[in-house]
Amino acid sequence: MILNEVLTEELLQQAAAELATALIDSLPPPNECHHKFSDGFEEKMQSFIKGIGSKCYTVAIQDSVIHK
Repeated sequence: MILNEVLTEELLQQAAAELATALIDSLPPPNECHHKFSDGFEEKMQSFIKGIGSKCYTVAIQDSVIHK
């Protein structure tokens, strides 16, 4: 636990970058990944990918978040 230390934006960004690097380094190389997804999953993904360009997704952000 961090005592008497302020978590600045810079410190949080550095921690996030270090975590991302550690996670990526823990993964096997792509040529060692041989997972076969089910046909049903593949069909759902294709439908989702085709729909991305034709549908509008709305994200709501609270006004209090925008105007700090």
